[in-house]
Amino acid sequence: MKTKTPVTTSFFFALIVLFSALTARAEVELASDVRASDAYNDALSVAAMNANWTAIPADGTSMLPYYDSKSILMIDRASFNQLRAGMMVVYRDNDGDLVGHQLIRKTENGWVARGINNRGEDPELVTAANYRGVVFGVFHSNGVDAEKLAGKERVIGKSF
Repeated sequence: MKTKTPVTTSFFFALIVLFSALTARAEVELASDVRASDAYNDALSVAAMNANWTAIPADGTSMLPYYDSKSILMIDRASFNQLRAGMMVVYRDNDGDLVGHQLIRKTENGWVARGINNRGEDPELVTAANYRGVVFGVFHSNGVDAEKLAGKERVIGKSF
């Protein structure tokens, strides 16, 4: 009779954890031991390497497990013509907010976008006029000393 080895049991539990994380993405907690101000300063240092890059703090949970309110987004002002379905982009919505969501499909008038955890699509299209850039990297933090980032504009993962 065969018995389960510790490796087989560990693998089984790892699959359960992975499956649980994938099916309940909105409840994922991103882990980091980096202070918010350090993550922001590191992101600014990286952004300084290219004139088309910028670093902006994020907010919201619609884009978990990719980023949340403890994250700093790296944004590249890539050409609007280079956009493809699946990319995460930042655009300014009609409320004046910077929104960071994923492109779903291209239409005649612009791109349809949606937050990963949102059931519906964003109410407005991403167009050449409101598009700000592509998210190409994320710095995660533990959120400690986040008040040092108060007053900074944020990219919001809005829930629609």
